[in-house]
Amino acid sequence: MLFCSGSFLKSSGREIALPFQIRTRLQPKSDKTSVFEDGLGLPRNFELYGTDKQTLCDYTVQQSTNFLGWNFPLSLKLVQYREDNREPWVQALGKVLLLRTANEPVLPPEVLHHRR
Repeated sequence: MLFCSGSFLKSSGREIALPFQIRTRLQPKSDKTSVFEDGLGLPRNFELYGTDKQTLCDYTVQQSTNFLGWNFPLSLKLVQYREDNREPWVQALGKVLLLRTANEPVLPPEVLHHRR
């Protein structure tokens, strides 16, 4: 899970949604984000804040690697907090098991049709 693309993070007016949207009262209003300094610009870490500046979610890359000039997370941690206090509500750990070069994907015609 890389959570957000670099191009999305660079877009104006972007809003990062909480990864676990079970409770709709929680809506991030601001964020503090740092990205890898390469062409992809994947997030290195970020915090999402609510209207009262309470931290709603932390995402941290714990280990990364450079593959073909791009930085990829190898392990990461995500914590989403309860809305009424700073207690963790959901914790997720991610680990990349394999990175390799591949052929360009071939998209089925029905997928290409929906992209237009």
